[in-house]
Amino acid sequence: MMPCMPLPSGSWWFFSLATPLAVAVALSAVTLVAQAPEVPIRAQTPKGLQAEEDAIGKQLEALVTGDRLATRAMAEAWCKAPTPRTLQLPPPNTQELAAPAIAMQARRTQLRVGWCYLCTHCDHWHTAMGLGYALTADGAVATCAHALHLPPMEMRDARLVAVTSDGVVHPVTAVLANHEGMDAAIVAIDLPSGTAPLVPLPLATDVRPGDSAFCWSRPLEQRDFFGTGMVNRFYLDRDVDEEHGRDSLTFLAAVRMDVDMPWAPGSSGAALLDQRGNAIGHVSEIRPLSNGMPAPGMPGAVTAAEVAELGDEHDPELDKPATLGDLEARHTMITLHVAVPVRGLQLLATAKSAPANEAVKPAGK
Repeated sequence: MMPCMPLPSGSWWFFSLATPLAVAVALSAVTLVAQAPEVPIRAQTPKGLQAEEDAIGKQLEALVTGDRLATRAMAEAWCKAPTPRTLQLPPPNTQELAAPAIAMQARRTQLRVGWCYLCTHCDHWHTAMGLGYALTADGAVATCAHALHLPPMEMRDARLVAVTSDGVVHPVTAVLANHEGMDAAIVAIDLPSGTAPLVPLPLATDVRPGDSAFCWSRPLEQRDFFGTGMVNRFYLDRDVDEEHGRDSLTFLAAVRMDVDMPWAPGSSGAALLDQRGNAIGHVSEIRPLSNGMPAPGMPGAVTAAEVAELGDEHDPELDKPATLGDLEARHTMITLHVAVPVRGLQLLATAKSAPANEAVKPAGK
C-alpha cells in the first residue's frame, strides 16, 4: 500500500489557489493606472471619428459665415504661385530626450493640413487632410506637397485649413512654398489674438543611416499612433545633372530617406523626429516592392496619395490561381517607407523668392 501524501499546510494551499486571482486583480489594477494623465485617450470607433469630423464641420460653418476662409479658387491659386517669406527657424535641440518626451513633443507640434469639402450628396463637411508640423510660433506650418492636392471627387465647395492637436480649425492664409518635386510645402495659418502660439519644431540636418527616428501620425485614421524606427539610407529618387551641387535645390528636391517605421495613407506630412526632438524629415510615400514591381524612382512606384485614391478598387488578376513562377512577383517582398529630409525644406523656409518647381523626372526617363 502506497503511503498517503500529506496535504500542504493551510496557508500554502490557500495561496496556491488564490495566486491566479491575485495576479488577475493586480494586472487589472495596473491597467487602470497605466496611462499618465496627459496621455490622450480617444474613441477609435466610427462614432468617435464622426464626432471629430462633426466638430470640425461646425467650426468651418462659423468660419465660412464670417468670411474668414479663402475660397477654393484662391487657395488653388496660392498653391500654384506661392508667396515666400523668410522664416526665423529655432535652433536645433541638443539634449537627448526619452521616447515618451519625444512623443509629447511630436504631438504638441503636429497639425492636420488639407481640405475640408462639401460633397454633392449631403450638407456635411468632410475632411481630406494630411499632417504637418509647426516651423514658427506665429503660424508657419510644413507639410508634404501632396497634402495640398484637391481631393479627386465631386464637390460643391472646398476650403484649405489646418487643425491643431486640440481640435481647433485655423484658416490657411497663404502658401509660402509648394515644391511638387520635393513633396514639401509650407503654409501660413491665421492665429487670432488671444490664441496660443504654435509650438515650433526645430530642424536638424546632421542625420546618418542607423540614427533613431520617431513619428506621431494617423495611419489609416488610427489616431495618436506613435512609432519608432531607424534611418535606413539616403538616395536620389531621380537623375540629377552633375552641374547641380549637393546644396542646390534641384539636388535636395530629389533626395529621399528610407525609414523602417510603420506608416500609411493618413501619415503624409507627419514629422520624423530624432532623439533630441528635432524634425529630420517628413512622411512622403510608401513603396511596396516585389520581383514584379519597379525599383525606387522607377515608373510605377506607389505614393501614399495614390494608395489613398485606390480605395477599395480590386484587381481581378489577383484572383487567378498563381503559378510557381509568378508567386514572388505577386507578393510584396519589402515595403519602403519614404521620407523627405529637412535639408530641402530648410532651403524653402529661408528663400527670399519662390524657387523653381522642377518637374519630377523618374529614373530611366
